[in-house]
Amino acid sequence: MTKQVADWERLPAAARDVQAEWCHGAYDQMAAAVAERLRMFRDGFVPPAAQAPPPSK
Repeated sequence: MTKQVADWERLPAAARDVQAEWCHGAYDQMAAAVAERLRMFRDGFVPPAAQAPPPSK
């Protein structure tokens, strides 16, 4: 058993629930942000950096 697993098993159940809920919430938030970006590109969004003309030398 790894140290991380051993530490996890020593945590009180309430702390495990909070950590699991937080991780799940963070994952949902990240997935929503990625989905929003994909929708923007699908709808024809071009990032400002891609619109700018190349710098003149």
